[in-house]
Amino acid sequence: MGDFIVDFACHSAKLVIELDGSGHAEAAQSDHDRRRDAWLASRGYEVIRIWNGALYEDHDTLVGYLIDTLRERAQRNR
Repeated sequence: MGDFIVDFACHSAKLVIELDGSGHAEAAQSDHDRRRDAWLASRGYEVIRIWNGALYEDHDTLVGYLIDTLRERAQRNR
């Protein structure tokens, strides 16, 4: 999107989902993420960041959260 690469995007809900590993805790990557998030926010997108470990630790809760968030965003952006 723009000059940035995102992991997943739902354009109708204006939602971006980023799956982050430990490299995203490093200063250079963190600065890049902030710039990308600000650019996306300026275009009405919400960015959700999920640590890779969360995919395995509490999968059901994560999926429920994402579904609820997608529904809410889709309703808001109609």
